[in-house]
Order: sequence, then C-alpha cells, then structure tokens
Amino acid sequence: MNTSRSRSSKSAIWAREPAKQAARLEKLLQADRIIAGLNGPEAVQQGVAGLLGWPGTGRLHPPGKALFLRSYLLQQSLQPHWDALSHELLRYSHQERKPFLIFKGQALAHVLYPEPALRARSDLDVLVPADHRQAWEKWLQENDFQPIPSRQGCWVSQQNAFVKPVPGGRRLLVDLHWEINNRPEFHRRLPFSRLHRASVQYADGRHTLPTLSPADALQLAIFHYFAHRPEDRKHLWLYDMALLWPRQDERSPAILAEADFLPEMHGLLECMQHRLERVFPQQNFASLTESTTAGTADVAVFLPYSDRRRRKLVDFWQRWKNLPSWQARFGLVADYLFQPRAYVQQRFGLTHPWQAWCFYPLMWLSDLWRLCKTRSGGTEQDKGAQ
Repeated sequence: MNTSRSRSSKSAIWAREPAKQAARLEKLLQADRIIAGLNGPEAVQQGVAGLLGWPGTGRLHPPGKALFLRSYLLQQSLQPHWDALSHELLRYSHQERKPFLIFKGQALAHVLYPEPALRARSDLDVLVPADHRQAWEKWLQENDFQPIPSRQGCWVSQQNAFVKPVPGGRRLLVDLHWEINNRPEFHRRLPFSRLHRASVQYADGRHTLPTLSPADALQLAIFHYFAHRPEDRKHLWLYDMALLWPRQDERSPAILAEADFLPEMHGLLECMQHRLERVFPQQNFASLTESTTAGTADVAVFLPYSDRRRRKLVDFWQRWKNLPSWQARFGLVADYLFQPRAYVQQRFGLTHPWQAWCFYPLMWLSDLWRLCKTRSGGTEQDKGAQ
C-alpha cells in the first residue's frame, strides 16, 4: 500500500496490489482457526460466505460451497451499483464543493481485497461535515433515496439511513454519517476536519475517491469491533483488520506508526493484536504499541470495551460516564425516551402515526428489558478468538 506518511496530504493514493492481496488473503484463509467450522448460515451471518466461495482459492471446499459461491456472485452483481453510486457522490461533491469520505466496506473492498466483491457489505458508509448534513440528505432524496426511520437524537445517533431499489429486486442502502461513529468518547477525538486532513484517495478503476487514512481506518475498525458486544461482532471484521495490519515479516517499511493513533487506542490495539494472533496463528502481526505511552493513563480509556458485556446496561453505563457533562447525560436519557413517532410506528408496525402515542410506554419497557437482559456472552466464533 503506497501512501504518504504526511498527515496533511490528501493527494496520496492508497494503491491496489491484487496479486499481493490475493496471496495475503489466501494465507489468512489457510491459517484461520474458526472459518472452517462455520456452516452455510453461520458463514453468511458472519460475512465470510463470499470468501469461502471465492474461485481464487482452491483449498477450501467445505459443505455448502454452492451457497458460498452464490454469496460471492451476489456481491459481484451489486458491485457496479456501489461503484456507480460512489461516482455520483463524487460528482455532487465536486459540483457543490462539499467534502465527503467513503469509509468502511466500500473503501476497504477496493484497497484490501484482490476483488472488491469478496468484501461483503449491505450499505455504503459516507462521512460528511455536520453543517453539510442537510444538503447531502436533500441530494439523496432528490436521487430517489428514501429515509429509513431510525433512532434519532444528538446523543444517540449521528447517522441516518437511506434506501433505493435497484433492478432485480435488490436495494442500495446509504448510511450518511456526520460523525465517524455514535460513541461521543470516540468521535469527539476524531472530528471530520481531522479525518479529512489526514485522508487519502483510493482508485476503483474509473475514479479516485476520498477515504480514511490507513491508521484511521484501522483504529475505527478496532473500536467498531470492540464497541459491539461479542454476539454482534462479525468474523469478516477480523479479516479487515488483519489485512490492514502491517506484518513483522514484510520487508517494506510499515505504513502505520504509533504516532498515527489516538493514545486512548493503545490498549485496544494491543488487545486486537493478540486476538489476531490467536485467530490467524503464525501470521506475525507487528506491534503498534511499543513506546513509552504504554504507561500513561490514557491507554485504558477504551479498554472496558474489550471485556465481554453480557448486558446492554454495561454499554449504556460506558456511554453515560464518558459524556462530557450532566446536561449531556440527561440528554442521552431524553433521546432514548422521546424518539420520533415515525420510528415508533416503524418499530411496532403501526398503521397510523397517531397510534405511536400509545406505544411509547411499551417501547420504554421493551428497552429497559433489553438493557437488563443477560446474554450468553458471545458466539462460538468470538469465544474461539479469546
């Protein structure tokens, strides 16, 4: 991956190297301690069915190969739609001088995998400045994307989803973000201005498009993984991080340096390194946390996310205590209690908007039950990575 180490250069290209990427992916598939034990439905749910159906690998012929091949071909048929949508976003950005970044699945598919279709995704994630949000939402709706009712509130969600049908009975989903994720303790450290300043370009064969720097892509992927409770994590996300992570056995200089990461991320970086080494033995993932910052208090800020959380109440408490003020904490509670009627109507399948008023108490009880419910502690796939 040829990217500039300068944090201010937006012209650096995150180059694709299909042959090298194919060899690296094949090694990961051979080393993976978990993937061979997945049946068809589990592989689909974990996002790796397309990898198992990849014609580029001659080693894996597990039961359910036909299902895996269909998953791969489905992603292949959707890829032109994702690329065309990315080009439309780029055109609008240039015309209106409104910056944006494409991140997560669509960008990683082009820069990490030998074929973009190998990286399964259900949506296209777009990050924009908060003060441009309404302009981007208007553009999406003018281009036949319809908003999907979802949880709202400045302390609950910093993204909205939009959907558009495409030929063949399928649909395109855009997740429009005005913060890099929904956790204030993370996104307030990585505002759009900082991410955009450090951004690089990726090529999809026709255009170059803006995306996160390799370091920002990796620390977002790690935080995203650990911020989900074990039963909600996808095995595919480990492949993203393994492909992003520099190897000790590579002769070329590492493109990532410790200085590129938030100090608060160092604890999670170390946890993820150990996890990758357990899931993909003998792959020699280089340490990214070797300097003296390991002794500072900041490194432990995000560490509670690496623990197994058997109740959502633990997640809520983590979010609550990391908010900057009591006003923000009361705002978080208010956001959960007083959701838009459209969301309540969609959640309970109501026919008329006025019916939502009767279902608010039911929503509160349901959310309280979810907060206190004890989960099993993770899927077998996640337990295997411990």
